[in-house]
Amino acid sequence: MNPLTLAVALVVTLSSAQADIINHDQVQPFPQSTAISLTNTAALKFKPQIWINNGCHPYPAVNANGDTSGGLKTHGSSSAGCRGSGYGSQVYGRSTWYNGVWAIMYSWYFPKDEPQDFTGHRHDWEHVVVWIDNPQNVNPRILAMTPSAHSGYSTYAPPDADMIDGTSVKVEYTSSWLFIDHHLEGTSTAGEMQDLIMWSDMTDAARNSLNTVSFGKANVPMNDGNFQSKLGKAYPWATYDVVPGRSAAQLHTTMHLAALAVITAASLASTQAGTIDHDQVQPFPQSAATSLTNTAALKYKPQIFINNGCHPYPAVNANGDTSGGLKTHGSGSAGCRGSGYGSQVYGRSTWYNGVWAIMYSWYFPKDSPVSGMGHRHDWEHVIVWIDNPENVNGTILAMTPSAHSGYSTYAPPPADMVDGASVKVEYTSTYLVINHHLEGTSTAGEMQDLIMWGDMTDAARYALNTTDFGNANVPMKDGNFLPKLEKAYPWQ
Repeated sequence: MNPLTLAVALVVTLSSAQADIINHDQVQPFPQSTAISLTNTAALKFKPQIWINNGCHPYPAVNANGDTSGGLKTHGSSSAGCRGSGYGSQVYGRSTWYNGVWAIMYSWYFPKDEPQDFTGHRHDWEHVVVWIDNPQNVNPRILAMTPSAHSGYSTYAPPDADMIDGTSVKVEYTSSWLFIDHHLEGTSTAGEMQDLIMWSDMTDAARNSLNTVSFGKANVPMNDGNFQSKLGKAYPWATYDVVPGRSAAQLHTTMHLAALAVITAASLASTQAGTIDHDQVQPFPQSAATSLTNTAALKYKPQIFINNGCHPYPAVNANGDTSGGLKTHGSGSAGCRGSGYGSQVYGRSTWYNGVWAIMYSWYFPKDSPVSGMGHRHDWEHVIVWIDNPENVNGTILAMTPSAHSGYSTYAPPPADMVDGASVKVEYTSTYLVINHHLEGTSTAGEMQDLIMWGDMTDAARYALNTTDFGNANVPMKDGNFLPKLEKAYPWQ
């Protein structure tokens, strides 16, 4: 085993050792998230009901300290020892734009999945994705719901009228002898509700645990490694599952209307984001060290040396207005030698395969190494891989700067490419490749105010998730963040 592989394995071991496991009935839930943003307001408005036909009732899976439930053995009746927590229960929420519609995932944890004595397994996670047209609308519409069903999903697009109570869809937690394991399905029966905690409102310790702790055969659906992929699998208009009692003609009509709704929502999204001159975009103030996530991101903020071309500019302001960029004429730096309002670097971080990945992204108004060549807009980024954001003296294990369609890998970076805790990258181009890219360098560079993804306004995140930057892709937006981490992972 080489030293880098050993380091990664050691980090995984340390991560798993840091999460305490406590009795399932001793895990205290988070208080319910408040309606402090459009994201939270929509999630609270569409919070579902769950009817427990058989088996356990939902329990909290993690507390504020990051301690997780030890679950229950599969013995006794299916609900033995899990008819409800004395501390109260929990439903976990996470939401984002996905293919032009707003997806809200609601997840429940159960201490065991035991349809009959000694069958099933310890721990269960189930979830439903509620798809709405737009959380910014006064009266958003439910377009579909997709409850988890074993290895896939049932699709109701839209749900039957008797499966909705006001703005709350109704799902049933049940099992059958044929499939053994429990699953969710739509129901007309009223159910119970739990306090909703949104992913971003949990503590760093809780998110860390849900990202790293093994729940055996049950996968945490909304953690960083699963959230986007599960939305892709649950997307109701990719493949259409036949719902009992509906004819082929009804399904065709429903699917056509649903597709029309998606197109309409996407059109609305594109018109809501204003485009302004590149030098009029005001940056966000730097994120504060209010969490371990932010503290680590600020500590490892990189330097960027501009060898040629534009300097970084803000891409979006607090209102969601985005940069219009620059045409490719004049010198490589013509019109983009620095914003009078100050610049910006965008940060987003998470656990990935046992190491902590911090993505730092810069926006440039144009990518024009030669006058008339290149393209309007450029996004470049570097991922800094560290052992653990909780360590006082963390170790930089690797850095992977973006290089055209891929990445350069420095694992670890040479000593002259690191200044204290700050890696150094160079923004440059070659006549052979034309487009600019990043690479490691020993030359000191400039720094920008760091704004973390979670600290931006809803309007700004929405704009970065939906605005078309032409040939340049926003690396840290919801649809790109995890796939880019996967592609950049240094120990493939």
